[in-house]
Amino acid sequence: MAVIAVVALLGCAGNINPSRQIDDAALATSVRDALRSDPALAGLKIDVSARQGNVTLTGVVRSASQRDRASAVARSVVNVRTVNNLLAVE
Repeated sequence: MAVIAVVALLGCAGNINPSRQIDDAALATSVRDALRSDPALAGLKIDVSARQGNVTLTGVVRSASQRDRASAVARSVVNVRTVNNLLAVE
């Protein structure tokens, strides 16, 4: 019984990989930087989160074209696997 508990705990600990967290943070930063450097998106408050290469964009933009542009820019960043665009258009 104790062996099962140890294996279960080790399995849970494996879900939190510090190097993956660093990679996720670095990816989110790279996407954020790419969005900020795009002239069509400059000055907009777009929040970025990343998990295992899957990026989520949240915030508000002024037009559907800006929303689409944000997706395209995020997808262009190395190591982005998918983009979940939750940006609202004002």
